[in-house]
Amino acid sequence: MLALLTTILLASGQSFDDPKPYSPNDTVLIALADLQTLDASTQKQCRYLSLAFMPANKRARYTQVLDFVLNSLSRRQSMVYCTPVAGSNGCVVRVMLGEYRQGTDGWETLARRGSGPVRVTTKTDQPEPYYTINLGELTRKVQRRDKDGDLLYWNGDTTKPVYDETASGTAAGTWFDITAYRAAQSLTGSSSPILRADWFLAAASLNPGYSELLGIKTLGDFNKLVRFRTEDQDLSGRAVVADSQLVSLHQRGIEFTPKVNGTYWQTYDFLKGSGVNDLLKDPLRRKRDAGEVFAELPNGLQAFALVDGADKIIDVADGNIVSDQVTPWKNKLVWNGLYSCTNCHRNGAQDIVDEVRPLTSPPRGLISKKQKEFQDFVDLYSKNIEAELLTTRTRYAAAVISASRGLKPEENTTAYGQAFVEYQQKPLDLAQAAREVGCTPDQLKAIMGRILEPDPAVTTLLAGRPLRRDLWEVAYPLVATAVYKEIRK
Repeated sequence: MLALLTTILLASGQSFDDPKPYSPNDTVLIALADLQTLDASTQKQCRYLSLAFMPANKRARYTQVLDFVLNSLSRRQSMVYCTPVAGSNGCVVRVMLGEYRQGTDGWETLARRGSGPVRVTTKTDQPEPYYTINLGELTRKVQRRDKDGDLLYWNGDTTKPVYDETASGTAAGTWFDITAYRAAQSLTGSSSPILRADWFLAAASLNPGYSELLGIKTLGDFNKLVRFRTEDQDLSGRAVVADSQLVSLHQRGIEFTPKVNGTYWQTYDFLKGSGVNDLLKDPLRRKRDAGEVFAELPNGLQAFALVDGADKIIDVADGNIVSDQVTPWKNKLVWNGLYSCTNCHRNGAQDIVDEVRPLTSPPRGLISKKQKEFQDFVDLYSKNIEAELLTTRTRYAAAVISASRGLKPEENTTAYGQAFVEYQQKPLDLAQAAREVGCTPDQLKAIMGRILEPDPAVTTLLAGRPLRRDLWEVAYPLVATAVYKEIRK
């Protein structure tokens, strides 16, 4: 196997210790060679993530972060780890979906439809752009098909172009060996056997993709996943925060309920904090305008959900009720998924300063004269919430250290948050663009200079100016195909 992989990489001009970037074609060949060492049943559960977009000395830490993300999407009690493919210098890692007790549908849906703000807002699919071509993005671009039906995207091609303004769906990329890619598709049974790791991390961290990967459509699905029983709510404790400095724009009720493998936390958030929603006047109120729910998965990491006033799962919270006041991401909305919640609950749970308990001490009195309400009040507000917070943090710390192979919660949250935000909003320079298509900056400049109809994004890079990633991803098929054709000569 190692000899085979060596032959493949040397044929493409790449060696194991070569400081030059690995190309997308290299990663496809590496994945296929690894697949061919596995038995057929294992191949069907096998997928790959590429880290070739980053320098070799950063891949080990990034893989730790990927392990945290993947285990946060797991139904297993034990932690599972992705495996760097032998001989790939860490640029390709193997993910065995079956070991996470995940079906393959979530991966396929994520690759085909994407996730996050654009998909949610426009209701259009945002497929993975580094191994597939989004035909919907190629309106009025040069397109033609070869005898096998593969889309060729190369403005330097002298074949008479065909302009197709109705194109939709996806096609396999034209910047790697299509025969090898099809073989990987066949062995895995997947349309997307390999994805870019940074794209996967960002897409899997936000709804709808996050909930789709976990198989969550309703709050009932979430409760089943985290082993919560609604009949146990008579064991709940509660606190009220009158002025949240992190998320809620108004009062926030926070309730916790013990469950078989940890604690189930939920919030009561409001569009208006006064009147009937004033929890200091009605500390037993259960009707809410929105809420956040989080609880331990079987492996001890946390799963998250956002709900509206009818307890329906939502993709993003109303910005008039909550906002993310601590994120470095320019998007300050609170998103359902791993990113917003992990970024806020950096150590598993935030400190809570309860406003109700001090108001129950004589001579003040928030104690109802009605016997049933008095009993409910005592039951809800007599629990030791500080002790429960400490227990939640302790369990979470142990789970994070195990999931990430050694990162403490603060280290993990910082590394994960940085990876997410860098993908979302860090612009590319020419050197990074070159790395992502598998060549040197000088090679990229020379190749792009020969393109007959360069994309404006390419012109921006060649002029030495930074380029936004969303524009780069539209130009990527042109640039990557041009580099692949040139290097293959």
